[in-house]
Amino acid sequence: MRAALPRGLRMALLTVHITAAALWLGMDTALIAVTAAHAVIPAGLGAAMLTSAAATTLGTGFVLAAYRPWGLRRHHWIVAKVRISAVVAAAGLTSLSGILDPLSVLAARVCALIALIAAIAVSVTKPWGLTQVGRAAAAKRSAGGACKRTYQRTAEVITSGGNRNPANAETATEGQMQRAALINQA
Repeated sequence: MRAALPRGLRMALLTVHITAAALWLGMDTALIAVTAAHAVIPAGLGAAMLTSAAATTLGTGFVLAAYRPWGLRRHHWIVAKVRISAVVAAAGLTSLSGILDPLSVLAARVCALIALIAAIAVSVTKPWGLTQVGRAAAAKRSAGGACKRTYQRTAEVITSGGNRNPANAETATEGQMQRAALINQA
């Protein structure tokens, strides 16, 4: 089982992740407007802006996925978002390199904007279900771990006289102990 992020840290990472994604979307929209107006953006400036937003979005996304039940490879929607983000970042840097003509740059930026909107739609709708890795992990969890925990909790409630807090529990009777032992054997 993976370690959980403290709630405050998780919320801070999520805020940074969403903000960086919004900045990336905004910068891509601005680059479309600048390219359509036949203005030139210095390649270094454009690359720095896109790289920082893309790296922040990808980095915080990796951390959030790694320390949450979603996992990095358990759900198809996460795999799709990572792929979309990596392709859009690479295409963005290529379009700013100066090797493409202005019309190709405009077409690349529009495609990147559509891909970023698709990534947002994927993160909202979370389609396609579990990957093979996710299905295997779910099958492993349901094979025994969850049932055993349920039995242990039931035994704890029985032995504590219905009170889940052991500090407030009364001494269990002999019958309660036998019932708890039978449940734990199952």
